[in-house]
Amino acid sequence: MRRPQILLAALVLAVCCVVPATPAAAAQTIGFPSFGGPAIPAPPVAHTPGDMMRAIYSAESSGTDFWMDHLLARSGNDPAGPWLMSRGRALFMKEHDPARFGFGGKVAYWETINGNNAYTVAVTPGTFTEQVAQRRQTPSHWKSVHTGGSVTVDQRKFITDNNVAVTNLSIKNNGSSSTTLQLRATSPYATSGTGSELTGQVNAYNNLTTLRPRLTGDGFAVSNGGLNRSVTVAAGATVTAKVVMGFVTDEIPESRTEYDAYAGYSPATAFATHVRAYNRWWAQNVPYIDVPEPAIKKNIYYRWWLMRFNHLDADIPGQTFQFPTSTEGVLGYNNAIALTQPMHIDDLKYLRDPSYAYGDWIGVGQTSKGGRFLDNPGDPENWSNSYTQYIAEAAWKSYQIHGGQPGIAASLARYAEGDVKGQLAHYDRDNNKLIEYDWGALTGNDADAVSFHWKPGNMDRAESAYQYSGALAAAQAYEATGNTAKASEMRTLANQIKDAIVNVLWNPDRQLFEHRLKSTDEWVPWKEINNYYPFSVGAVPDTATYKQALRLFDDPAQYPVFPFHTANQVDKKAAVEAGEPGSNNFSTINSTVQFRLYSSVLRNYPNSWMPPPTTRSSCTGTPGRSTSAATPSGRTRTSSGPTGTAAPSTTAPGSTTTSWAAATGR
Repeated sequence: MRRPQILLAALVLAVCCVVPATPAAAAQTIGFPSFGGPAIPAPPVAHTPGDMMRAIYSAESSGTDFWMDHLLARSGNDPAGPWLMSRGRALFMKEHDPARFGFGGKVAYWETINGNNAYTVAVTPGTFTEQVAQRRQTPSHWKSVHTGGSVTVDQRKFITDNNVAVTNLSIKNNGSSSTTLQLRATSPYATSGTGSELTGQVNAYNNLTTLRPRLTGDGFAVSNGGLNRSVTVAAGATVTAKVVMGFVTDEIPESRTEYDAYAGYSPATAFATHVRAYNRWWAQNVPYIDVPEPAIKKNIYYRWWLMRFNHLDADIPGQTFQFPTSTEGVLGYNNAIALTQPMHIDDLKYLRDPSYAYGDWIGVGQTSKGGRFLDNPGDPENWSNSYTQYIAEAAWKSYQIHGGQPGIAASLARYAEGDVKGQLAHYDRDNNKLIEYDWGALTGNDADAVSFHWKPGNMDRAESAYQYSGALAAAQAYEATGNTAKASEMRTLANQIKDAIVNVLWNPDRQLFEHRLKSTDEWVPWKEINNYYPFSVGAVPDTATYKQALRLFDDPAQYPVFPFHTANQVDKKAAVEAGEPGSNNFSTINSTVQFRLYSSVLRNYPNSWMPPPTTRSSCTGTPGRSTSAATPSGRTRTSSGPTGTAAPSTTAPGSTTTSWAAATGR
């Protein structure tokens, strides 16, 4: 079933936790969440309005401790699980086994290869047990402590940007006499070779590319399909060892270069080189954002990390993952899924490097081959379809920030036009410029979309608003290229869709925009947040009559600001009473569309039911708890980033309510 608990990807102004779906109720007064976890570390430099993130990095760049690593560190037995935060452009651990030295679990190169470890390192004799309370992982690396008898092994491991998995072991003998240990590194992907290196070859998932893994280690020698090293550690002494595995591909020549470099580094140099490079990225790309509430501040940066963790830059040849792209949860669906791509683009457009945002819409434009936007065909196992996406709209906003040559705008216009016309050709069976459908999955709301439970059959849908915004984006992009004829054509189509929304979906008796059942021409009384998409994209005239529809947001029993739901809660209660409960998930994807609505209404549809004060909540922070940040007006303060990039949000790292569902895409 399709996705009520989807990627926690919204640019929101509140912090929430994910709770399991519960039986529908008109108004769930669960209150606001509370957060625990470590305090926000102070930046190493005083605030500067010029480029705070670069100033922070510059102050730390000669060492190996970094503010972002401290800010997002997870210590001990994280209740969310032992997932590995470190990853490369394409390499990561789909599952991670912390009990084993090296990279035990299920390694993935864009997706799980075949369910095996990347490599593991056995230390014998003896049994080594991880001291979980001493575990500490940060975005850049994992640190753990393992003990066996009188020997302690400190492990630091990380994955470099170009897909090299490095394990540093520091072996200390706490006993009164010397001890000799055998180290053996093995990988199912590199089993043959001579000297100090093993190699292999394996196809990535769905045969998208060929991997040529290489495994080596300091002082190790090939023996029976593995790498062996004997170390003798004197009493009270420490010996270091390093194992390096490169997942080399022809299309990323840097993967071989980086493997060779890390193979030649000392353990200390390897670690320092990686953590400095990893943390330099924040300075190069991310705006500094400060808010009074510590939990929200932590979530802002967790949100940026999450976008980085779920990003794929594999350069795979052909019409799959040739462009950089965000994915819907690498630990979950793990694909560039059309439904959530615009949410990602809305975040990624604020990074300095335009390839992060542009890669998403160029990729979907290319793989959709001039038609309606579909999921990336590299992983065709899920839905591969959605009419509830606004990629073209989000893409145009990213172009407004980054710009580019006319050819870039022309591609955007062409992709947007193809999507709008393709959606209408596929779903608008009666050619009235509104899409029609009878099933909730492709709305992205599954059984939460209560309107589908009223009566069966195709409905003219308010989600047609996204074809309006897509047509408008195409027109604006064509205008940027000077193609006035195509711009006029797409503006005409946008206006036709807008007129259809108003003329067909407006119910004058209830003064609401409602989906409309095709078989009987009835307006559907059961509603969800989807009914308000036309307001979100400006497809509703700013008149007193149409703004009457916004009155329901003045009643928390109908559309509570928090928690975030898809369905109108009164209608969901009616559905329950009628024996059609469906589901009633509380998830951040719902906050995405809710805050898009509020953003548009506050700017374009002034009214008495949704005035600015209704957006205020505990999210404005608690006076006295600021880490220095609020401006006198109470607005967030940003450095080297566009105004208003505040508070992309998920649950707070380190909190007992933290959910790694964020990284899985659920």
